Amino acid sequence: MDNPSQTITAGTDAEGIRCDRWLSEQLGKSRSGVQRLLKAGRVTIDGTLAIPHQPVHAGQVAVVSFPEIIEQHRRLIPIVIDETDDFLVLEKPSGLLVHSTPGARETTLTDWLVERTTSIPLVGDRGRPGIVHRLDRDVSGLLIVAKTQEFFDWIQNQFRARAVRKRYCALVVGTVTNEEGEIDFPIARSERRHGRMAARPQGAEGKPARTRYTVRTRYQHATLLDVEIESGRTHQIRAHLLSIGHPVVGDPLYRAKHPPNLPPLHRPFLHATQLGFLDEKNASHEYSSPLPPLLQEYLSALTKKNAA
Repeated sequence: MDNPSQTITAGTDAEGIRCDRWLSEQLGKSRSGVQRLLKAGRVTIDGTLAIPHQPVHAGQVAVVSFPEIIEQHRRLIPIVIDETDDFLVLEKPSGLLVHSTPGARETTLTDWLVERTTSIPLVGDRGRPGIVHRLDRDVSGLLIVAKTQEFFDWIQNQFRARAVRKRYCALVVGTVTNEEGEIDFPIARSERRHGRMAARPQGAEGKPARTRYTVRTRYQHATLLDVEIESGRTHQIRAHLLSIGHPVVGDPLYRAKHPPNLPPLHRPFLHATQLGFLDEKNASHEYSSPLPPLLQEYLSALTKKNAA
């Protein structure tokens, strides 16, 4: 498939304007977003690669080639649940990567943030502007993003003190016997499979991690859980639930094959449903997010355990 492109002819009002400024106005994109396209060699003017600071002249023709991968992810836009001068609370869709990783060729949440809010590139860690915690690419739900360095430092301290309340909804394979439970295994990188984390026995090498769960609904071949985590290790919920024999439904990384007695699902059934924290004035903020329609529809196709 050819990459989508857009052709723009400069009018007399464009005479002498910097290329990046002119394209920003024509495309409705931020100047930083346009500069990334220019630096990637995706803009030509009269058939020659364009550079950000060159002047535009009336009658010149610019062709902007958009990466196919960006076009595919254009619909993966987070929903703003709340916004203050200090922070954003977002609902991240499944499929959207939070920040770039080595080898990744796709638009990310941080790309969207940088284009939307001019202060965010100056906040937090390099390459992860505004990001204080994350969700895996295919996991959906609530996220906090810092808009100021002061709030970034504040909320990071809240995370370290385990004062931020996070709750998830997970559908797992099989019948979870107990009504509630706690998984307290260290998390470390898997020695057998690249990209996967592993729950280790107590006393083994790894970062401490604790996950609590409560059964919400039992189905014929799956169990819906409310899950809370104290720590925020990479893939913590997915690795911990696998360690007790109940991997998340639809998670190809932590289960070799999809169970034949469950309908197919092409994303992990894991959604960040609740988020709570205190701001710098000690005011409490509580947010909730319903299951996405795809996951709601999936549940409606299942038969409850106690159904006749």
